[in-house]
Amino acid sequence: MKKTIFKIFSLALTVALLASLCVGFIPAGAVTIVAAGPDDPTISATANYTIDMTGALNLYNDDVDYIRVIFPLGFNIEDVDTAEINGAPAYVDDFAEAAGILDIDVPADLTVGDIWEVEIFGVINPDAAGYYTLSVATSKEPAAVQSAPFMISSPGIIQYYNAAGAYLGTEPAIGLLPPLQEGWTVKVGAGAYPGVFELYNDDITVTSTGGSMIIGGFDVDASFCSIDGFMVMGFGFTSDIEGAYNTLDNMTWMKSDTMSIPASMPEFFLYVGGYSNTVSNSSFDATTIGGYADTCILVGGENVTIEDCNFTLDQTIAYYPDYGIETNTNVDGLTVTGCTFNGSSGVGYRDWNNSGFNTPVEISNNTFTGLEHALVIWGCKGEVFGNTIQDSTVNNEDFTGAIDLYYPFELRIFNNQIKDNAGFAIAAFGQTHTAWITGNNITGNTMNVLKDGSELLNADHNYWGDAEGPAAASMIGDTEDIVYEPFLTVANTSAYAYFAWTPDDGWMPNSPVDSRDASFAVRNYDWDYGIGSVCGQTLSGNPTDLEPPFPAIAYFDIFLSSPPDYAATQINLYADGLTNASNIYYWSGAMEGWTLCSDQGVAGSGAYVWFKVAPAGEMTVFGDETTPAPDEMQDTYFVIVDGIAPPAEPFELGTIGIDGVTGLSNIPFSWPAFPGATGYKVVIWTTDPNNPAVSQMTTIPSYMVGSLPAGSYFIQVFAMQGENVIGESQIGTFVAQAPPSTETVPPITITTQPAATITITQPAETTITIPSPEVTEITPAWIWAIIGIGAILVIVVIVLIVRTRRTS
Repeated sequence: MKKTIFKIFSLALTVALLASLCVGFIPAGAVTIVAAGPDDPTISATANYTIDMTGALNLYNDDVDYIRVIFPLGFNIEDVDTAEINGAPAYVDDFAEAAGILDIDVPADLTVGDIWEVEIFGVINPDAAGYYTLSVATSKEPAAVQSAPFMISSPGIIQYYNAAGAYLGTEPAIGLLPPLQEGWTVKVGAGAYPGVFELYNDDITVTSTGGSMIIGGFDVDASFCSIDGFMVMGFGFTSDIEGAYNTLDNMTWMKSDTMSIPASMPEFFLYVGGYSNTVSNSSFDATTIGGYADTCILVGGENVTIEDCNFTLDQTIAYYPDYGIETNTNVDGLTVTGCTFNGSSGVGYRDWNNSGFNTPVEISNNTFTGLEHALVIWGCKGEVFGNTIQDSTVNNEDFTGAIDLYYPFELRIFNNQIKDNAGFAIAAFGQTHTAWITGNNITGNTMNVLKDGSELLNADHNYWGDAEGPAAASMIGDTEDIVYEPFLTVANTSAYAYFAWTPDDGWMPNSPVDSRDASFAVRNYDWDYGIGSVCGQTLSGNPTDLEPPFPAIAYFDIFLSSPPDYAATQINLYADGLTNASNIYYWSGAMEGWTLCSDQGVAGSGAYVWFKVAPAGEMTVFGDETTPAPDEMQDTYFVIVDGIAPPAEPFELGTIGIDGVTGLSNIPFSWPAFPGATGYKVVIWTTDPNNPAVSQMTTIPSYMVGSLPAGSYFIQVFAMQGENVIGESQIGTFVAQAPPSTETVPPITITTQPAATITITQPAETTITIPSPEVTEITPAWIWAIIGIGAILVIVVIVLIVRTRRTS
């Protein structure tokens, strides 16, 4: 019996010893680097490095003693003596300085799994441009892990040109722009530029000549500034586009994987405020760093335009998705058109500040794909049309939709493709009777409409994917008052607007009830007060005895029962055969002829044409009321013609911008003749175009200014057809200066002057790939001692077992 017990004990001891040895070979957990890189990514710069990292979970309960950071060869850490971990000062031991190794003692207990933010101060970047990585380990997780690559680049150069186009010089630039003057042009060369470019003077043009990366952003507090062609990287910076008529074009905006993310910084890439600012042809990527909910563009101000931009969004924290565009307080006249919104989640457009109170918001001809919600709208007044909204990921069990409406205020949703969404196509809450949803193709969605409220939801004349209409189970409302009849029995393939305002007397030509091809739509007609009405109809032929000046496409009869009170009413006209050359004329009884509408345009490449009627007394920049005027809109005929449209781009004046002796009297200007113009208006001003020094008409494409005081001036020429503007030039500049007394100033004929071209040849960059030093884990001597003792004990146990068997 004793022998049996002894054998069992011996076997148990052996198993325990072997198990104890195996514990020593459990692999160490690795850290995860969220982000790593410098605040100044230029060569040879002294930079502060930030590393955001997490430790592996559930492997150790012990505290971490130190964090090891390994820099590649070429980095100088000789002067590094301070660091912080999560904001607390930490001791730095550069015990292997030559190898680029820093050990940073953890100043306080940290729970493994928390995000650690390590900041290292005073690292000198290498003198060779290229991509580099850091390696990171800890005392408890000794296997070194590499970060994502970050770029160290050469600083670029900046070239300056004055308002007259004269080259002022070139200088290397690291940091901010020097003070500029009104009308200057700044050309920024390839390289990385830490900091924020500040523009405080009007009419500044800043262009990238290629490969220009801004680590920060642009702060603009001026008017008529243009920024073109930059990559902007960072997180939490503000690009504040204030003032009037500023443009951002061909920009790439990304969150940086090389910058720290202070909690105190705002979480939007770009703020667009002010008046009539434009963002175009730009891309926004909110997915390069996880863990934060971002807004690509925050909009404030009036008449902001965002067009032809691309937004990539995701959702890294539950219930906190990225947003493509959000509105701030008091947003009027916002236009979002031609954009794409896509990603694994996120919200394309969110408006929850009663935007469009005076001038409606327009969300048109965009594509929303694979988002949680395409649109989330709170109390917005505006129009949503021509969009494709598909593959939303929200589940119908969440009781929200691809389009979420909360207390919509005079919102029109028409001519959209709303298809293949995982939940509800549309979810409406609160005051819903002021929303009109009509003329859409709503197909392939898991559910169609959710309405939460006691008021009607107008959703008639839509196609629901079936000639029999939507399934009843797909329409959920508190009181079953979703008005979806009559519905379309076939898909709507028309590009026409699908509704029209009509007067109260029952005259409803081309209304959605009678025709699928409603011929006109109205924006911004006394919505706030509910007064007045607009109606119209397509005419079969010319209602007058006088032919229009160009071949007619379609005739209309448009009627306004009362003039608008506070803002210009826009009327959209739809017809087949529209082009960018289409124009609108109206029949003027007073002039007994066809007159060109003064404020008009073509949407897209012929989707529709539009004209505006301003309130009585509201003046344009030329001091004239719009044509037609409000009192001319009683039974007024209109015709769309295939004629000369206002050009998409300003016509050329020649070289306006002569910085030199131009004289103080008899100053001549000339420009190419504009097709169809019967005259030209010349406007010259110093600071305010509404208060010009010169505003004169001429019937020929030239003008001689009688006299001007010395100084700098702006000039613009408007091509006129009768009283109507049919084209306008770019805004030019010139300097009036007294000529030398010994010389006679010859007449100046303005010709095109090519811009100076400067070619800078640089040696090709050499990319040096330096492998990170291998970190070899050194097994302590005491572990070897335990292994040796364990081995001896195993041998002894085996011998005892053998002897026991022999004696038994």
